[in-house]
Amino acid sequence: PTDIKNTTIESLNIYPNPTRDKLFIEYNFTSYSEEGNEDLLQTLGYKKHNDCRSGEISIYTIDGKMIISKTLEQPSGLESIDMKDYPPASYLIKITDCYGFSKEQKFVKQ
Repeated sequence: PTDIKNTTIESLNIYPNPTRDKLFIEYNFTSYSEEGNEDLLQTLGYKKHNDCRSGEISIYTIDGKMIISKTLEQPSGLESIDMKDYPPASYLIKITDCYGFSKEQKFVKQ
C-alpha cells in the first residue's frame, strides 16, 4: 500500500523567527504533482478544491482570529508577508494545499 503521509506538505520553513517586519515563507507541495498522486488521493476520497491554484497561507492570532490570508500561485516557492503593522505577539502560520492538507507553525513578532 502507498503511504499517504508522503503526499502531505513536504516542507514549510519560516524566517526570521522572531521577526520585526517581513516574514519569509518557503514552502513546497511538489509531491502532489508527481505522477499518480492525484489519482491516489481521489481514490482515498480526497477532492481537490475547484478554485484552488496551489493553496494558501493564513496567519492567525494565538486566540484563533485570522488576520492575513494569501493565495499561493505556485506549488513551491518563497512568499513574504509584511508583519510590521501588527502588534508584538505570538502568531500561528498555517499553509494549506488544494486537498486540505495543512501544516502549522508558530512564530513571534517582536
